[in-house]
Amino acid sequence: MKVLLIAPHQDDEVLAAGGLMHRMQKNGDHVSVLFATNGDYHGPEVALLRYYESYKALNHLGIRKDNIFYLGYGDTGMRDSHSFLRKLQFADKEFPLATPFSIKTYHPGMELTVHALRTGEESLLNHEEFLADLTWFIHQYRPDLLIFPHPKDQHGDHAAIFAFLKEANIFAHIPICLTYIIHGGNDMTWPPRDQATFLCPPVITANIWEKRISVALTNAEMQRKIQALQFFESQISADATGFLKSFCKQEEVFFLLTKDNISQQNR
Repeated sequence: MKVLLIAPHQDDEVLAAGGLMHRMQKNGDHVSVLFATNGDYHGPEVALLRYYESYKALNHLGIRKDNIFYLGYGDTGMRDSHSFLRKLQFADKEFPLATPFSIKTYHPGMELTVHALRTGEESLLNHEEFLADLTWFIHQYRPDLLIFPHPKDQHGDHAAIFAFLKEANIFAHIPICLTYIIHGGNDMTWPPRDQATFLCPPVITANIWEKRISVALTNAEMQRKIQALQFFESQISADATGFLKSFCKQEEVFFLLTKDNISQQNR
């Protein structure tokens, strides 16, 4: 099986599905990760650091470097009014935007972005090219399973990725689509810090939560995920509330995307 996980920022991939990716890789599945942004909220130097942290974490889970890809867009904040991908989502298709650090796509590890792989050069930061790069990559990779953020995730970058995938009509071409939530309504209290399993996020209704897919992790898988998370030293050092560690539970939770719940999305 070919599996593609789309992560907005470096660490989202491990928080959402570190255990599942490790299991699937060990079982012989082909697992790749596509990052939408460079994680450069604090600048390119920190983006480079986060790139290496993620590379080490994914390597610990068995994901090889040549299965890690970057769209190369900016990370400018969580709220919809700050999120670069949210701004990109609602911008005129060809209108170029800029971040404090870039007017073009770039790879934080100074390698090739998806746009450079597709065209041989970097791109101005606009809606049309982001959508084209995202669509091209997924059609080239042709995953059997696509994993990406839930539209109710409260980080603007996360919700925007779902919107772009919907605009590209990607869901019609993928056999199985699963979504995940990282920012479920209040990062201070969710996920619960003292629970071995997840509780329903504030942004999810009870009837949707009842239909969740819970992937139970073995003790070895959970320990591997915990170890992988430790590579994100730059993020853990700033995480006074234990938010990151709260994702290291006995399960990982996903939501199956169907035609019915795609049509119900208003974002």
